[in-house]
Amino acid sequence: GLSVGGAAAHLLVSGGVTVERAGQVGLLWLGVVFYGAATLLSGLQHLLVPDRIADSIGWARGSGFQIELGWAEAGVGVAGLLSLWLGVPYVIGPCLAGAIFYLGAAIGHARDIAKGNRHPGTAGPVFYIDILAPAVTIVAILMAHPWRTAA
Repeated sequence: GLSVGGAAAHLLVSGGVTVERAGQVGLLWLGVVFYGAATLLSGLQHLLVPDRIADSIGWARGSGFQIELGWAEAGVGVAGLLSLWLGVPYVIGPCLAGAIFYLGAAIGHARDIAKGNRHPGTAGPVFYIDILAPAVTIVAILMAHPWRTAA
């Protein structure tokens, strides 16, 4: 929500709105806020409080998977934050990597839900965000026409 709201405010303040500009600004906000800051914070939670996160997802405590997931999210998060300085077309990379990661997570959550896992970190808002964010990202990429500005 913050990414979409921030992008909308950014467009209103900056003047001239075109489909391409809306896509570019949307991608920057997604890259910095969602795939950047939010994903980095999520990764840090997997690294620093893995048992609490495991409980919220309905996973076993003490899995080394938490560490791997935490570092993967931290990497995507740092790459997303770099979008603030590097802009389009750079932001496409972290946004695509993040979108693929979150869609994969949605598939994993769907499988867990089908097995009866109804924990908030699996069947709650996280599941829907894991689907919605990549969908918005794909639309923003198509709107931004990044292939026009690629080096």
